Order: sequence, then C-alpha cells, then structure tokens
Amino acid sequence: YSTEQRYGEDTGSIKISNLVSAETGIILNKSQYSQYIEFYAYTPDSGAINMGAWWCCNHTLAANKWTRVVLNTKAIGYDKHGDEIVLRIFGENAQGKTIYISSIRSFDVEKSDGNRITDLSYSKIVTNIGDMEYVTDKQCTTADADRPVSEAGSLKVTAGGSDCGLAASLNFVTDLSNYSEVYFYVYTEAASAEVGAYWCGDTVLTAGQWTRISLTAALPNGGPWNVDGTKIFETGLKDMVIRLNKCAAGDVFYITSLYGVPKA
Repeated sequence: YSTEQRYGEDTGSIKISNLVSAETGIILNKSQYSQYIEFYAYTPDSGAINMGAWWCCNHTLAANKWTRVVLNTKAIGYDKHGDEIVLRIFGENAQGKTIYISSIRSFDVEKSDGNRITDLSYSKIVTNIGDMEYVTDKQCTTADADRPVSEAGSLKVTAGGSDCGLAASLNFVTDLSNYSEVYFYVYTEAASAEVGAYWCGDTVLTAGQWTRISLTAALPNGGPWNVDGTKIFETGLKDMVIRLNKCAAGDVFYITSLYGVPKA
C-alpha cells in the first residue's frame, strides 16, 4: 500500500512495481463479488500496458492518468479461478513497469429498458482517443421511430488522430442470436468524418446532425468485431469496437450506447 498516488477520496493505492515479465497475474482476496468489478489503475510509464481479467475485459492504461477498469464476471471468456478473481497485467512493454490500483467496488446492473444492449458511460479506449467523457447535456432526440434510443446522454469523444477506436465495457446483452441488427447514433460538427465498426459499416456523418450507424452480420467481414477479432454475431458481444475514421485530432463526437433490433 502506497500514498504516492491516490484516486479520488482514497488515501492511497496498491502499488505493483517492477513487474518481472510481460504478463503478470494479481489475485484479489476471496470475497463475495457482484457481477461487475470496477477500479481505477494508474501508471507513470508509457507503452502498451494492459489490464483485465483472466482472459477478457482488457483495458489499455493511459500514461500519467487514472484509467477506469470494469470487469464483467459473466463475460465471455471469463475465468474466475474458483472464488478468486485474477487481475491480468500484460503487454510487450509491461516488464519492469509500475502500476497503482485504487479501491475496488462491486456492483450489479438492472436489466436494460427497451432495446439498449450496452451502457457507453462505461467505455474504454481501443486506439488513438484523445479524451472521453459521458455527458448529459447532449442527447439524441431525433432518433428514427423504429430505431429509438432511451438514454439521457451520450459519450463525448475527442479524436486523437484520423483513425480511432473505442468500446463499451458494460453490456446488458451478450448473446445476439435473437437480434438481426445493432445500431447507434453519432453527432459531430466535423466535416466528412466516418463512423462504423471493426471492419465494416463505415458511414459518412452529416455535420450538425445525429447520424444512425446500423450493423448486421451480412456486412463485409462477417459484421462488426470485438477487440479480439471475434465477430459479435457469431461468438457474442464482448467489446465491439466503434471506429472513428477520416477525422482529425481534436474533432469531437457524441455517441449513444448500442441498441439492438430483435428478429421478427
């Protein structure tokens, strides 16, 4: 336990220093945990350092910044190791690095209302994002009647370059076998930007308006992919990548959570 770094009202944090390999497992004490486990991780070191569960829910840690990490104990690929929860720290540059972990909270979520299948207020950077913050002063109020949204806010994303990726880390639904389509809406003032998924569905956005992005299994490459390259309509929804393309560093986007269209 160290007082060198602390998150929020914490008095200190757990310091893990001088990692001895490119992959390290940290076991949390046995306890009664709810479905979701949330904490914040800080590293002063740059490089691709990742943290997640054993073997899913991976998050890339930002240097000199606290990164929120959310683990879903019912996620596809999750290995609980009995009553123990293992945190996985990994990356080709992880050896010798230092990480601080905040206090940990555990929580459950109520079933989503309507057809909402993710909560994008719990999100993670995949690549090249400048900043992300869930806000309530920008809400999609012009959704199509047959493709509605139910949330009172959106994720404000600042692009870090011309090709960016992010994903939700909280899913209300993982099995999409009963869904024919997933969709979300995006607003931007940027001209000529496109938004889609990995690696399909690129849609040109109309500046100053909410644009719907619709994704199905019939799209190229088998439809949208999770971060690990699996296809959401084949293996299930883990962390589908939302891709911002043909944008510039500093461009701002507002993005709703992911919604689903049940099969007829």
